[in-house]
Amino acid sequence: MVRVALTNSMGELFIDPEPEWLRRRLDECDPEFWEDGAGDCGLDFELDGEPHASMTLVGRSGMGFLVSHSFSRERTHSLVGDQTATGTVAVSICGEPVRFFKRYVATPSLAWAAVEHFLSTGDRTDGLAWELDTMPDETSGLLP
Repeated sequence: MVRVALTNSMGELFIDPEPEWLRRRLDECDPEFWEDGAGDCGLDFELDGEPHASMTLVGRSGMGFLVSHSFSRERTHSLVGDQTATGTVAVSICGEPVRFFKRYVATPSLAWAAVEHFLSTGDRTDGLAWELDTMPDETSGLLP
């Protein structure tokens, strides 16, 4: 049996959310849904009552989405939105500023492609670019 749980940035739990409802949330990138509270949303995929994978979504209006995925016992992979993008972006998660590489910023449609596949399989989409998650350090040209 498959169960998907979405926890939004305000801590509200949605069990097996309707895909079209979630797609509208991605398309609209409503700051009240994505940016209030903790600043990120989590999707958890359970298979036969056991944790299988998780996906974290950070959405910012005017920017796009950061999408990360991990299987239960694996390092996190980030969706690559634009391989040619340079620099970093800063977002607030749990009140703390966190920097990510700009190449990890995805359009709503690209983020949806990753989410849609995850909702049915819990896996990363093979047709999209993913890389082991790396975080910028002090020498990587941080932007304000």
